[in-house]
Amino acid sequence: MKTHSMSIREFMQREPESKKESFKKVAKVAVPVAAPFTFVSHSYAAPAVTAVPANAAVEKISEETMKMLMHMLDPVIDLVVAMSLPICSLYILAACFYFLSSSQKALEKISKGAITYVVIQMFPIIQSILYQVGEAV
Repeated sequence: MKTHSMSIREFMQREPESKKESFKKVAKVAVPVAAPFTFVSHSYAAPAVTAVPANAAVEKISEETMKMLMHMLDPVIDLVVAMSLPICSLYILAACFYFLSSSQKALEKISKGAITYVVIQMFPIIQSILYQVGEAV
């Protein structure tokens, strides 16, 4: 495809294409595309209609909705897991300064930071477990 650069003034003042020229462009594309379908000598019958259970549509919709929700949460969970190390590290580092005033309080904050980090790292596992429980129900 050939590109053409023009100024804004030329763009705004240009003449519209005539319908004959646009039809010629469509005809050049349409003929090679439609040609293979013109030589079909017989028609195909529609497939037989099969019975579908009444709740099949509901099950399919709920399954697709569950998959959509799980994939919708993937970027959020990835972001939280990626940010957990720096945030928990800063929290634990800040808790180390509590050793100057109260060692008991500092150890409590350090353990809470470590537990928080481990739980956040387990979010993808928890998500897959919840997904499997949702499928079972």
